[in-house]
Amino acid sequence: MYAIDDLGDAIDVTRDFLTPIDVVRWLKLAVVVFFVGGAGGFSPTSFTTGDPTGTGTTPTEPSAVDWPSLTPDVIAVLALMAAIVLTIWIVFGVLGSTLEFVLIDSMRSGSVSILSGLGSNLWRGVRLFVFRAVLGLLSLVLVGVPAYYLVWPIDQLETISFSTIGQLIALAVVVFFVYAIVSRLTTEFVVPTMVADDRGVLSAWGRFWTTLRGNPGEYVLYLVLVTVVSIAASIGLGILMLIVSFLVAIPFVIVGVMLVMLGEIGLFLLVPLAVLGFLAIMLVSALINMPLVVFVRYYALLVLGDTDPDLDLIPDRRRAVRTGADWDDGNSWAGDGDDPDTGSDDWGTDSGPDWSGPTDDDGADDADGGWGGTDDGPDDSDSTDESDWR
Repeated sequence: MYAIDDLGDAIDVTRDFLTPIDVVRWLKLAVVVFFVGGAGGFSPTSFTTGDPTGTGTTPTEPSAVDWPSLTPDVIAVLALMAAIVLTIWIVFGVLGSTLEFVLIDSMRSGSVSILSGLGSNLWRGVRLFVFRAVLGLLSLVLVGVPAYYLVWPIDQLETISFSTIGQLIALAVVVFFVYAIVSRLTTEFVVPTMVADDRGVLSAWGRFWTTLRGNPGEYVLYLVLVTVVSIAASIGLGILMLIVSFLVAIPFVIVGVMLVMLGEIGLFLLVPLAVLGFLAIMLVSALINMPLVVFVRYYALLVLGDTDPDLDLIPDRRRAVRTGADWDDGNSWAGDGDDPDTGSDDWGTDSGPDWSGPTDDDGADDADGGWGGTDDGPDDSDSTDESDWR
């Protein structure tokens, strides 16, 4: 099955894409991964149970709670704080959604251009963000509305049976499971479909749904394998992140102690130092996690292209790893398609890759599958997938 065979190919493509190590390119990819969500996650909501009063007994009746009076000033402050939080969430959400397309473009072309990619993919990112926001809101409503009527007001908690609580937990698990699957399929398959066919989110979902229905076993197996691999890799990477984060934090802690000793001015400088330290740790975590994110995305692209050649965004990378070709560096290929004179297929600085394909004895491009050497795109009369390279 493709989902099994493509695991090995994804490792090869990821290795070729990331080696030899280019520090600038790795840092750019780390920034992209940080915003697309590869460097962190959501913290589960914690609930407290047991003795809420600390007296050793559980009260039979809820005690009255003295809520602060909502004066106009308090309401204004709360509204301002809510507006700030909402704005930050929208900005980061749109930025992360847009960088999903930047990541796909980088994995296709071999070069990472964040600023130009943001400009050219902003509208796609906005549409993807809106879809994600609606999906998340719908999930919250499906769980929150039943929970509201079951546990509010708070004095109804004593009358709720364990079976009712169990049903609510089961509903939350099912909703989260469906949300996680839809979210993953959207990120790893619908986003590439949007790029391949220049579609919106819903239209791309409709296009991908046809492929999904035709290959259900492949995508079920993909979800199982990618989950297992991701969990196993995340355990090892998580331990490495903790160790590296501790080492990164040491100099910031030392400087912080020195600032405290300076007095009031030092305390004032602790805030930017803490922010800088936090960003440094997040960047290092994203840098460590970046290869796993790239691997998962390449794995998805390989499965998508194998199950639907019309949506194949990386036909040449797929062909290279399956025919024994390899990379000279991050932007060039070596192997059967090398130029007979220079031994290199370095990419030029024009709008597309400058490839040379298999050659005849006279050194001219082979008519069957050869790439044009001077134009902005592939010249392959045998393939309908090459139009995806632009």
